[in-house]
Amino acid sequence: MKNIKILFLAAVMLFSSTACKDEIDELFLNPDASTDAKIEYLWSSMITSGGTALRAGYNPTGFYLLLQGMGPWTQVTTRVNDGQMMNVLSNMSNNNWGNFFTGPGILMSEMQMLYDGLPAEEQAGYDIYFHLAKILRANGAQKILDLYGDMPWTDAFKARSTTDQVLFPAFDTQDVVWKAIIQDLKDAADGIAATTVNTTPGHPHSFLPAQDVLNGGDLQKWINMANSLRLRFAMRLSQVDPGYAGPIIAEMLGKSLVETNDDNIYIDGSDTQGQGNGQLARAVRERQAWTYGSKYMVDIMNAANDPRLEAYFDKTAAGTYVGLPSSPDAQGSLGTIDFDSYSIINTDLVGQNQFIPGPVMTASEVQFIKAEAILRGLATGDAQAAYEAGLRESVDYYYDIFEFNPDASITRPSQADIDAFVTSSTAAYEGTVEQVLTQKWIHFGMIQAHEAWADYRRTGLPNIPDDTSGGTVLERPTRIIYPAAEWVNNEENYEAVRARDLPNVKLWWDVN
Repeated sequence: MKNIKILFLAAVMLFSSTACKDEIDELFLNPDASTDAKIEYLWSSMITSGGTALRAGYNPTGFYLLLQGMGPWTQVTTRVNDGQMMNVLSNMSNNNWGNFFTGPGILMSEMQMLYDGLPAEEQAGYDIYFHLAKILRANGAQKILDLYGDMPWTDAFKARSTTDQVLFPAFDTQDVVWKAIIQDLKDAADGIAATTVNTTPGHPHSFLPAQDVLNGGDLQKWINMANSLRLRFAMRLSQVDPGYAGPIIAEMLGKSLVETNDDNIYIDGSDTQGQGNGQLARAVRERQAWTYGSKYMVDIMNAANDPRLEAYFDKTAAGTYVGLPSSPDAQGSLGTIDFDSYSIINTDLVGQNQFIPGPVMTASEVQFIKAEAILRGLATGDAQAAYEAGLRESVDYYYDIFEFNPDASITRPSQADIDAFVTSSTAAYEGTVEQVLTQKWIHFGMIQAHEAWADYRRTGLPNIPDDTSGGTVLERPTRIIYPAAEWVNNEENYEAVRARDLPNVKLWWDVN
């Protein structure tokens, strides 16, 4: 019976793969009436694919995973009297896993099939698209690793291969995949740097600016992105495997990185459907009661007279910023909880900001990583300078994001106010990893809650207070569970990871 089931599933997957190929061919035809799918169009599709994880969507990434999960789990947002706030719901798994494997995974495989069919003299012109595709796929794989842990990699994406077809890929351990995508980023950056661009009309390179809706064909930005992602990934592994990660971190601090807000990597807030990250805005609009600012965060920002407050939160009816305690027990004695009494994430920043971009990599994150690496002895340099640059860039970043909303206006803080915040407030440099990671957590906030949750699991910082309900401390999840489709469609290989498929099992790099 089991063999029959496997044969049936194989037939379904082969049919699905063929159907997928037909859909791709139809969707990415040359607009000049070519009847062939093109590598450059498949690559461009990777950018807007949900599986590449460049932006949060509506469901599940925005609605379930961010607002119901990662936000309250790390107290970047707070929900009202929710004793079930630490539950990992099946809806949080929907689409995340599948979007990666059917998005950047299959698209890159299709690109390879087309490439293999080209005459040898034409192939070299398309190499640049594979360098860039490796960066996109690595970004999507990072999100899957951070959410689930072990994943298929070595045998993945081979359902359509004519030489080494694999219908049911085995799971690789996390260390294998992390090191593979870190190597991909190095190879990609090196490959881009070695590329001599040919802008002759009709040459494959000439199509790049029009197809690149992320970086506009700017190859230096792609190198910065690859290096900065490599730095992020190495920092993720810095405590579980410092011998491997440390030298990479030290190397990356000497490379070209995203170091100022002019270098920030955003996915544009408008896509081909005119929605873009507006899908996240929709999720926030529909669940504003899930976006209260946490008391822990708002208190830190108030104490520092943080210039980000105006862009970050709505004021209460009294014209102040008041955070809501995260713990259901602490909320129980508060009386009325509403938008007049407690601050929510600024409505114009996210909820009404249809053009809010998806931040892929920001200068503040890079600067805070630098500061942490130096303080931990993983690299040399000026930790204070990096920390202060991270604060300054974060202030400007939040006002930049706000100004993507054409229907809102805000006055930027003065340079004197920013200087006072950076040099003489409670945020002034103290030389501790805890302070660096606390400010990095504030910078990530709700918009990059995925990274806030990953950093919290990696380090246990910031020291957010326990959440309790009925006097019982609520256990924070450390991963989400694999989607049900994986149990059914890849049953035999799933058995190898079943025992670890629990929300309280720590990921490989989570050793704090």
